[in-house]
Amino acid sequence: MANILLLTHIQPPAVDGGSRVIVKMGENLKKLGHKTLLISSNARSTDDFVKTNNKNNKIGLPYYTIFHKHLKLLSKIFPIFSVFAKGPIFKFIPFIQLLVTCYQFHPDIIIAGPLPTTIVLYAKFIQYLTSVLAFQRTKLVINASYHKTDKDFQNILLKNTLKSTDYVWTLTKYETKMFSNSLLLGNGVDKSLLKNSPKNFP
Repeated sequence: MANILLLTHIQPPAVDGGSRVIVKMGENLKKLGHKTLLISSNARSTDDFVKTNNKNNKIGLPYYTIFHKHLKLLSKIFPIFSVFAKGPIFKFIPFIQLLVTCYQFHPDIIIAGPLPTTIVLYAKFIQYLTSVLAFQRTKLVINASYHKTDKDFQNILLKNTLKSTDYVWTLTKYETKMFSNSLLLGNGVDKSLLKNSPKNFP
């Protein structure tokens, strides 16, 4: 059985397909006997940094709201900042505590998403940190939740994160085809992961 860390920006019942599917997958994995740890910002939506009162998750990290409007404006001038305008900027001390918690948890697999938010950047950093300090190879799975019209998917930080991830978790045939045929990724898509998904999921 594996230790599985789940990182998601929005905690259901907030409306967000990518976050919902990650949370549901965590519930299914837990039923199968895996040890899971869910971490979320408990935000109401990707662009709305108002917290919900949901207490279902074990760890809800506090984040800064003061930077949100400034980052959105900055991202219009410098597109590379768009990823920071669409995801939480966690408060420093709680984030350090998160890193300690993740190290102690020793995740075998990290499932993170959705894109395009800072969550996947945090996930990549946590993967690197736990792999180096724990001397084990932590696998990273990213739920891309691709939107063809979303220019943020061209963000260089997100592109590099996708290229270096172990698996890209697609939710639709369109996504699978797009990533399979795209030069964006280096690792391709493992279609067997889709075939082995629970029939009634999510």
